Amino acid sequence: GATRETVNLAILDGDQVVNIEKVPSAHYIRDIGWIGRRSPLHCTATGKALIAHLSRAELRRLLGARLKRFTPHTICDWATLEAELAEVRRLGFALGHEELEPGLVAIAAPIYAIGGQTAGVVSVSGPSFRMTAAAIEAYAPHVIAAAAATSRSLGHSGRAMAG
Repeated sequence: GATRETVNLAILDGDQVVNIEKVPSAHYIRDIGWIGRRSPLHCTATGKALIAHLSRAELRRLLGARLKRFTPHTICDWATLEAELAEVRRLGFALGHEELEPGLVAIAAPIYAIGGQTAGVVSVSGPSFRMTAAAIEAYAPHVIAAAAATSRSLGHSGRAMAG
């Protein structure tokens, strides 16, 4: 496709994000084995896109009191996470920059159901040496457009519904 990087489809399952479909990267260096993989919500692009519209109370219920650190880049405080989620709402996509795994960068945009609730996310992920700031800027509109097209196919035509 437009990015030649790995594309994932993910949903919220309990207090984690789970990848349910994948189109692998066209590159030799790529991630593998993501279908069925569960990841935390606070330190992945897919997770942040899934929870961006939730209320503070719902966020605390899902994430618990402590945000676990996985890398030096993991967001571990509530104020930073809430600011990041506000950016997701403003920009229409989430970024995960080496927060779960060193060297892994991803962009994700929410897919909305007919009522405006977040039904899932679409993401593009790849190694940090290819997922540069310029690549993220180039890929983000494609990720947002793919999520919007999927949302329309689910009957969504308006704004996101707050949690």
